Amino acid sequence: MKKNNYKILLIGGSGQVGTELRFFLDKKDLEILSPNSKDLNLNYPEDLYKQIISSDIDAVVNLAGFTKVDEAEKDYDLVHELNCLSAQYISQAASKLNIPLIHFSTDYIFDGKKDGPYDETDQINPINIYGKSKFCSERITKVHHDKVIIIRTSGVYGLYGKNFFKTIKSFLEENKEIKVISNQFTCPTWSYDIAVMLEKILKTILKNDFSQWGVYNFSGKDCISWYEFSKKIQKTFDLGGEIFPIHDSSYKSQAERPLNSCFNCKKILDVFDIKVRSINSSLTKLKAIYSKT
Repeated sequence: MKKNNYKILLIGGSGQVGTELRFFLDKKDLEILSPNSKDLNLNYPEDLYKQIISSDIDAVVNLAGFTKVDEAEKDYDLVHELNCLSAQYISQAASKLNIPLIHFSTDYIFDGKKDGPYDETDQINPINIYGKSKFCSERITKVHHDKVIIIRTSGVYGLYGKNFFKTIKSFLEENKEIKVISNQFTCPTWSYDIAVMLEKILKTILKNDFSQWGVYNFSGKDCISWYEFSKKIQKTFDLGGEIFPIHDSSYKSQAERPLNSCFNCKKILDVFDIKVRSINSSLTKLKAIYSKT
């Protein structure tokens, strides 16, 4: 029997995507339960498991984990524990409750050497510790539960938390000169669009007899370089400053990053009828939100 109200456990609700989801999804038929990191601590996965299986919930959304890509290179064990081991216990708990699990992953599971956008079935070959830990989380999640949807996304930005968009906007508002990598490509994804996507997926899998579990790509429509992205931010928000393109070899970082992080999102469109938005559309709408604050 289908319900009129569903309780969703959101793990990792304090980050930029999690904050967006909490504001957007907390509606009459989707009640969001978002404990803080002290109440659901990834450092104690066995306790995490016990807390989840004792909860009265209808689905789990897992956004939690270690996401600082450069710092991940310094502590493999910690990153593995927070991104992979915790994912195992979350998956086992969802399986125990026999409820759907939506697990978020990343473009960094790929090496970026493909000529063209990545499909869900392309070969995985992460080139940094963060990417390896997220690939581990994908595998372990699917091993322990069959009602799993894994969402891979790329270049996430928005109003909340620290992200590329906010950093560039802040620098240009101060009329600074900045250098941005021009040979790494992504499909910038507005966190608000992730929230819209997630609402549709949750309602589909909870209110219907759903069977198409598995991996789905979701990102913005346009494959552009980080330099091109920064120029679009500058133009849309009518900002000053100067932006200069540089090669990734000129930028020192602890972690190697894929040169191509662009996605083909046809599968999620076909299964859930979810549209992807252009970067110009997203930035224009984001500007309108800023104008109201």
